Amino acid sequence: YLNLAQYGFPEYSDDRKWIQKHLVGDVPVTGCNWLVNKGFLIQHGLMFKPGIMHEDEHWRFMASRHIRSVAFCLTPTYIYHLNGESLTHQKFKDRSFRSHLAIFRDYLPVITDVHQYSRVLTYVYRLTRRLGELRDPETFMADYAKFLNECLAAPYIPRSVKPAIRYMQDRKFKWRILSRMFCWRSNGIIRHFDRTDAGNDR
Repeated sequence: YLNLAQYGFPEYSDDRKWIQKHLVGDVPVTGCNWLVNKGFLIQHGLMFKPGIMHEDEHWRFMASRHIRSVAFCLTPTYIYHLNGESLTHQKFKDRSFRSHLAIFRDYLPVITDVHQYSRVLTYVYRLTRRLGELRDPETFMADYAKFLNECLAAPYIPRSVKPAIRYMQDRKFKWRILSRMFCWRSNGIIRHFDRTDAGNDR
């Protein structure tokens, strides 16, 4: 999974669209083995968000909008050992799920590529299909409902995306029909939800 040679990445790219698309989607996430200019970090205030898990994912989302160029070393230079006792491998994932909502709360207001809404909302929707991994699913679902209400009220989220968020709230058929008729972007997002429900969202 972490071996970059299998993904076909270029050794170097200064294509901002490519960086935006792949850095927040296809590039494996790990908090180590990155070489980043210190001045870049200070200029944009790109430090790890305290108090959450997956702070490397949060950093990647927030950094992607500022990165002008990226280079990959396709030769393995780091051996990553999985620790069965780590937080990410605990039986219950409550903190992990809450952390992802916190990450997306920060990322949604700064999205500049509208295609990223589909990626984010599908990921959040996918969490609701994994409630068996939680010790306290009711608390998570309450936070999930709050997150969706914030999204609906947010002026920075396009109207073309909001029917999909309505569908995430109550799964009423009318949002599917309205999206199919008038909001092709929401319709596409809902189709991603369908693939998640069918177990085919990979």
